[in-house]
Amino acid sequence: MKEYQAELLYDAKCVLGEDPIYDDVREGLYWLDITKNRIYFLDFNTGQCMYNQLDRQIGSIVQTDRGKFLAGMDNGVYLIDGLQYAPYCLMPESEPSYARFNDGKCDPAGRFVVGTQAEPNEKGLGHLFSVSANESYHVISDGIGCSNGLAWTQDGRTMYHVDTLGKTPSRIYAFDYDLVTGQATNRREIIDYTPLAQKGILADGMDIDCNGNIWIAEWGGYGIGCWNPHTGEKIGHVSVPVEKVSSCVFGGKDYRTLYITTAAGKGNYAGALFMAQLDVSGFPAVKYYENTAHQ
Repeated sequence: MKEYQAELLYDAKCVLGEDPIYDDVREGLYWLDITKNRIYFLDFNTGQCMYNQLDRQIGSIVQTDRGKFLAGMDNGVYLIDGLQYAPYCLMPESEPSYARFNDGKCDPAGRFVVGTQAEPNEKGLGHLFSVSANESYHVISDGIGCSNGLAWTQDGRTMYHVDTLGKTPSRIYAFDYDLVTGQATNRREIIDYTPLAQKGILADGMDIDCNGNIWIAEWGGYGIGCWNPHTGEKIGHVSVPVEKVSSCVFGGKDYRTLYITTAAGKGNYAGALFMAQLDVSGFPAVKYYENTAHQ
């Protein structure tokens, strides 16, 4: 198994750092502090860090083709433009009143796929939604405890999804994915994560590399695990000096840098941003296309 070591990038002191996005135009990194309701940006050229302070909880963001953000927030999906935000489509009435949107990402066709969590998580009341450009949802998976990491294969025909909590903690699934309709079918479990979950190490955010292997944040495990989704084998590990590792994303000029978010807790620089240089590359993040009438 290949071993990598993460190094400190920026001591953000987040309570719950999450959802990193590499911006290849501005050459920097966006990420969230879910607890503080903030969107951060670190400019790699100047070293300057700035943030937008929101007045409601935000679980995930994606960039749009018009220079804005689409965000999964507490009670719906919102369009954020600078310091202003407005409802894009609110939480469906069928969702429990105590549900909130959590992790989300754009599929290769530019749809925003975002999941919910509804406490108590083990009841499986969460859903995975696909948000279309006509400001509507459709459900593509249900029975979820806490919806987290998402990734797609390069051809878009397979979607990977992490359910962090539920009746059995930390399930990693694959779906057959239809890029034309945005439908996900044939859910199956691809990794036996139970031995790690029994040690208190939970699967969280995720990204995918050019070889089709998935990199999963290990909440409670001081690292990022690289897994072969076809064999279910763990083939790599990035050591991070923080217990609660929340998410990761490929970036940098050659997309061989893994940027890592963490949360407050045990370890040196808990809540900071970290980075690790890898020998494999990832892909640029897909933007949400506001002008495309997805199904």
